[in-house]
Amino acid sequence: MDSTKFRFVKFAYILITSSKGINIEQVIKWFFEEYLVREFKAKGFYFTCPTTSATYLEKTRHLLAEMESIANQFQAYVQEGEINKKLLHTRIQLLITGFQVF
Repeated sequence: MDSTKFRFVKFAYILITSSKGINIEQVIKWFFEEYLVREFKAKGFYFTCPTTSATYLEKTRHLLAEMESIANQFQAYVQEGEINKKLLHTRIQLLITGFQVF
């Protein structure tokens, strides 16, 4: 999908969901915290939504950080079969400080 078409689809989706009182961030949270558990028994994924008063720039920055967190959670889930929040947090801290993480 080219970038213009993608932007149009994204805009239309946001317009439709917001007109129905649906927050896109809440949809993402539902997907990771409820849908994956119900459909695939994939427990432990978590997603923190930005505040409703955040600007679009703040929301975008927050969503990018959360998607990175989801990628790390998925990697842990694949490698270990579960998401251990404490271990995941320790791994991230080690990566930040420059230690090699298995």
